[in-house]
Amino acid sequence: MKKYRDSIIWLLISTIALFTLSFFYLSSPPHSDEKHFIETIKLFSNGNLISTIKDYPEITPPLFYILFSVWTKISGFSIESLRILNVTISLICWQLIFYFFKTITKNSRASFLLTALLIFNPYFIGVSIFIYNDNLMLLFVMLGVLSFIKNRAVATGLFSALGIFVRQYTIIFPLSVIAYSLLKSLVIKKIKVNFLFASVLSLSRYFFCLFIGKDLHQKAV
Repeated sequence: MKKYRDSIIWLLISTIALFTLSFFYLSSPPHSDEKHFIETIKLFSNGNLISTIKDYPEITPPLFYILFSVWTKISGFSIESLRILNVTISLICWQLIFYFFKTITKNSRASFLLTALLIFNPYFIGVSIFIYNDNLMLLFVMLGVLSFIKNRAVATGLFSALGIFVRQYTIIFPLSVIAYSLLKSLVIKKIKVNFLFASVLSLSRYFFCLFIGKDLHQKAV
């Protein structure tokens, strides 16, 4: 039990913080650009999936809208239900960030401080409650980073690909893994083929976009 004490404490802190945010903002009117994200999710909920993917009024990839539209079919379509899903994703992200810092610092106090400094700022607070695609992207990036640290190439490639399907800027992660693998190969004289292959494979979503159609491809570049 002592082994998981820090994680349990952080989970309690996270739950209280997110519950407090939900209490004040769960039913508040759409915030800033949140409105057009909600409208696009509704479009995916009501329309034919393939047709909607080919022609929807956003410049970001479709996975975020697909997942949230599936959620609305389970929970019903409302700003509250969408925010509940987003807060749930936030809770997971906050735990992954803490675990990441705990893994690399091996120090409980440093992990608490670094996680708090990262999370308790206006940007993180905003995306933790309001409906933007940053939160889902962060989830996949954190899972990808932790998979890389744990030397799990397949999981790294999978989460890289999923992250790219949420926000195209996530491409920097698999490119970084490729660069790291190539640079390390110069030092140890042995190339890490598994991570190179997994990272290159995660970039194949661009070929998928080309296959699906020009409109979707334009959203990936």
